[in-house]
Amino acid sequence: MQELKGRKPTSSIQFGDASNEAAGSPANIIKTPYFLALFLLTLILGSVALYKPLSASTVYETIPAPETRPQTIVSGKTALGRTWVYLVPFEVKNREIIEKLIGCESQGVNVSRPDSNGVISWGILQYNGTSTWGEFSRMSGILGTPVNPPDAIRLTDWAIDHGFLSRWSCARILKLLK
Repeated sequence: MQELKGRKPTSSIQFGDASNEAAGSPANIIKTPYFLALFLLTLILGSVALYKPLSASTVYETIPAPETRPQTIVSGKTALGRTWVYLVPFEVKNREIIEKLIGCESQGVNVSRPDSNGVISWGILQYNGTSTWGEFSRMSGILGTPVNPPDAIRLTDWAIDHGFLSRWSCARILKLLK
């Protein structure tokens, strides 16, 4: 084996007649057990991957489309004609009442501001303070925040179903109470 100046000699396994063939020549590499094992493995795996009997009896399974979740569009117009829209990923049972409440309470704007009693009212349905939200949330098990419109719509839908519509002053103003 010939050494190069400045390089440490590396050990290599050589097979065959070293006098007839240079180390690392293609003929020498082919004779190594590593190469032969790799070559055989490639042949075996390649033939297994390519082998698939073709027949007319092949069955293809139809995969159904994923279930679509119900969605509800809650929308309205302000007195000035501005349109507001909220798309929520669930069914809203009391959509028309909630649309009227949102139009009256916040004109569709997600706002937090002091109410007539000096307490901050939150979100599109103007939950007054945090006590009303907290009370309804505990009773219903619905979590979230009144400043997230889908959360506010979901909790208000529950509240209306459970007889709490009178908690919104706009329900009285709009004559929504029975």
